[in-house]
Parts: sequence; C-alpha cells; structure tokens
Amino acid sequence: MPDDRSPEAVLAFIPDLFFSTKVEAICAAIGRPFVVARTEADLMAKAAAGRPAILLVDLTAPAVEGLLARLEKGPAAGLPLLGYTTHADWKRTKPLHDRCDRVITKDDIATDLPGELDRVVRGRSGPGGRG
Repeated sequence: MPDDRSPEAVLAFIPDLFFSTKVEAICAAIGRPFVVARTEADLMAKAAAGRPAILLVDLTAPAVEGLLARLEKGPAAGLPLLGYTTHADWKRTKPLHDRCDRVITKDDIATDLPGELDRVVRGRSGPGGRG
C-alpha cells in the first residue's frame, strides 16, 4: 500500500476506477506515491492518516462542492489542491475553480501531470498561492 505520509504523496479523489489507474501509472513513473480515494469518507480518512504533498480532486464528481467545503475545514485543510475537469465541463465547474490552487483538464493530466503537480506545490510558496 502506498505511503500517504510521504512528503511527495499525491492523495487523489478520483471516483473513476479507469482514470485513477492512469493517474497511478503516471505517478509511479515519476516516483511519487499515489493514494486514491473513491468516496468522501475514504478521502477524509486518508487525509487524516497522513500528510500528502498535494490533493488531486475530480471537479466533475457528484457532490464535489460539499466535498471541497469540507476539505477546507478538515484534516486536509491547507494542502495544495489541484482540481481537474474536462473540456466539456469547464464552464459547469467554473464556480469551483477558485477553491483550487490550479485547475486543469484530464488532457493536461495525461500530457504533463508531473509539471502540474510541481507548479501547484511551488505556487503555494509564491505570490498568488491559495494558502
């Protein structure tokens, strides 16, 4: 089981099993531990159990607005947050984008997840960071 206490770990809320497998493979290729949660309860438990470097959240998931609100107050409060959506859902998810440090598309994950993770973590220490 991946170690979500690693300072490099990615804790991801990805309900889609197929897509989470793709993200896991990318993380493995770049040497980042990857911990996935498919439900809100699982995400909160895994966030409380360790301190990952970053959260990756599917903004197209059902009830994600409430999840984001609880993340801001729960064990994951203060962690860098990389949200993702699809091109088709960009406008629909736009009201959630300000709650994230950065929002990308699924295509961006496939083409440059390592760079996106680094930008969010680095951006936290620079101007304009959410935290």
